[in-house]
Amino acid sequence: KIEHRPVPIYADEQRIKQVIINLVKNAVEAMEQQGNIYIYIFRKDQFGVISIKDEGKGIPEELMGKIGKPFFTTKNNGNGLGLMMCYKIVEEHNGTIEVESKLGEGTTFTVRLPLKIR
Repeated sequence: KIEHRPVPIYADEQRIKQVIINLVKNAVEAMEQQGNIYIYIFRKDQFGVISIKDEGKGIPEELMGKIGKPFFTTKNNGNGLGLMMCYKIVEEHNGTIEVESKLGEGTTFTVRLPLKIR
């Protein structure tokens, strides 16, 4: 049985919305053919977690360390600033972003933001 509970976080709603939109947009663009995007929101320890997984081509291991750096992009028409802004926004909220990727299987971006403790 899955328990559905709110996951309250301290956040600037508009800025976190920008992060989520950008990560979902990147997931869509990573898939050259039809595929699925999975979005999970849950609590873990003292964090609210947003996980966005695509079924795209994945990111080569040698490029993983460059993810989120200014002007790094694998897109033909990208400028490399979208993910950099996501990292900056999440960091300003005392959170983290982690990336896992497997070639041919896809990529998962996991955002952790502190829970709002009542």
